[in-house]
Amino acid sequence: MISRTRPLGIFFIVVASCSYFQNEPGGNGTSRMDLVRALVEDGGTRIDRFHENTSDKSFAGGHYYSDKAPGSSFLAVPAYAARFAILQARHGRESARRMALDAGSKLGLPLCTLLAVVLPWALAVTLFAGLAERLAGAARPALFAAASLGLGSLGFPYATVYFGHSLCAALLFLSFGLLLRERLRSGLGNGAPRTSESELRAGRGRDRAAWRPVNVAAAGFAAGYAVVTEFPAAVPAAPIGAYLLWNVRSLRGVAPFALAGLVPAIPLAIYNEVSFGSPWKIGYASLAEPYFVEMGQGFLGLTYPRPAVLLEILFGVYRGLLPLSPVFLLVPAGALRM
Repeated sequence: MISRTRPLGIFFIVVASCSYFQNEPGGNGTSRMDLVRALVEDGGTRIDRFHENTSDKSFAGGHYYSDKAPGSSFLAVPAYAARFAILQARHGRESARRMALDAGSKLGLPLCTLLAVVLPWALAVTLFAGLAERLAGAARPALFAAASLGLGSLGFPYATVYFGHSLCAALLFLSFGLLLRERLRSGLGNGAPRTSESELRAGRGRDRAAWRPVNVAAAGFAAGYAVVTEFPAAVPAAPIGAYLLWNVRSLRGVAPFALAGLVPAIPLAIYNEVSFGSPWKIGYASLAEPYFVEMGQGFLGLTYPRPAVLLEILFGVYRGLLPLSPVFLLVPAGALRM
C-alpha cells in the first residue's frame, strides 16, 4: 500500500538536498540567466548589456542573444521578476538595473534554480518512486530506486545548478511516467484473464479507452517543453509518443499528446522570430564563438552513433555515467526481473 505521506517526504527531501548545494552556473547557465534578465529587466531578448559574462551566446543582426533553448529561462522568469520587483520597489527601476548588473547572474539565481530546476526534478523523482512501488509491490526497493535516481545519479548535481539538463530529464520522465501510470491504471496488460477472442478485443478496447485525455495531454506538454528546454530532447521524446501509440492503437488516443506537445512550440517560435528573424532559426545557427561550432553539426550537434563516444559516456573518468553512478550497474538485473 502506497502511503499518502511518503510522496511528500520524498519530494521535500529531494528539494532540500538539491537546494542545500548551490553550484556556479558557468557559461551555460549564465547564458540562460542572461535571457531571464533581459526578459524581466529590458522587456526583450537581447543580452547586449551583459553578454561579456558568457561565451555561450549568439550574435545576429548586430546584437547578442543567448544561444540556448529558452525553456528553462521562460520557466525562471516569474522567480526573477519577483526578486527584481522587490529591488525595484526599494531603489527605483534604473538603480535596480544597475544593482542587478553589478551582481551579475547571481541576483535571484537561487530562486530561479529552485523554480526551474529543483522543483521539476523533485516532482519527477516523486513520480518515479510511486511507479516503482506500484511495479515492485513493495516500498523498500522503490525507495532505494528513487534515492538512487534522485540523489545518486548525475541528475542530482545537475539539479543544483541552473542548467537545462535536469529540467529536461525531469520533463521527459514526467511525460513517460504519466503515460505509464495511465497504462497501469487502465489495466492494459494487467487485467483479469480473458478466454475468448471477443473478450480479449472488448477488454483491450475498454482498457485503451480508459486513458484520461487530460493526463495524456499533460504528458505531451511535458515532452514538448523538454524539447523547448534542450532541442536534442526531440530524439527521446519521439519514442515516448510511439509508446503511447503502441498502447492506445488509435490516432484519436494520441491526439491530446500531439496537440499539447505543440503548445510549447508557440513561445519558442515567437522567441526565434523576435531574436533571429525566423520562427525556424535557433541560436545555434548564429553562434558568436567558434568554440561551440560543433553544435551546428548534424541535428543540433547530434550525429551518427560512435562506439568510442558511447564507451566514454558510460565508462569515462571524466563524467562517465558508471564511474560516477555505479548503482546503475544494477539496471540490467532489474530489467530482467520486470
